[in-house]
Amino acid sequence: MDYCESFYLPKQNEPGSKTIRLYKNLGNTLDILHPQNGEEAQQLEALKKLLDNPDFAYDVLGPDFDSSPYKTKGPFLKAVFSACLESPQVKAIPNLHATISYFLDLIPSYGEGADPITFIGETRTQRRHLDMAALFKAFDQKLLRSYGLWEQYKQVMNFFATKFNAALHFQGFDMFVYNTRGEVLEALFRHLMGLDNVSFDVKDAMSRLIRFVPKTGPGDEPAFTIISDK
Repeated sequence: MDYCESFYLPKQNEPGSKTIRLYKNLGNTLDILHPQNGEEAQQLEALKKLLDNPDFAYDVLGPDFDSSPYKTKGPFLKAVFSACLESPQVKAIPNLHATISYFLDLIPSYGEGADPITFIGETRTQRRHLDMAALFKAFDQKLLRSYGLWEQYKQVMNFFATKFNAALHFQGFDMFVYNTRGEVLEALFRHLMGLDNVSFDVKDAMSRLIRFVPKTGPGDEPAFTIISDK
């Protein structure tokens, strides 16, 4: 039997909620950039498709991106591109990062760049439910056994089954920054390792497990059930 099935883990913690701002058809902001050749035209078309994807736009801009400080198209597009360049998703794709960097320097602040923007975003309250049992199934249990970390795994599982209190232990943890099981596990371990109300033994077990947190396969699966209230 899977060890994570022999403990009772709460299927979901109390949902976290946050007001987020979504941008639709963000690719239209590229209209102030005019390609000088076929290669630039293809690059801008590819960028437009990415920015028109609300999920991609939200992931790269982050939950706190706000258009309100920018009144004209040029500064707004510069802010969008600058946020993209800082996002892990874009940094992980060198060609995309280079393309955005290239066009960032070509954004005009005059002419069309001085036209007023129409992108104010749509605010929604998003609630996230975290399935704790599924989260831990992302671990490769055979791998942990082979490295002699089975007892540490059981110790951490026991903490979540008997000691973990969502209201207490989630304080200061922003679940809206993460999406996959691997991202949440690593970030949550680091968060808990910094708390005074978690025992040294549990922290030590987490510190040993953290480098085995999977980022691919089961670790790349969504960690949350997401509900958005319009």
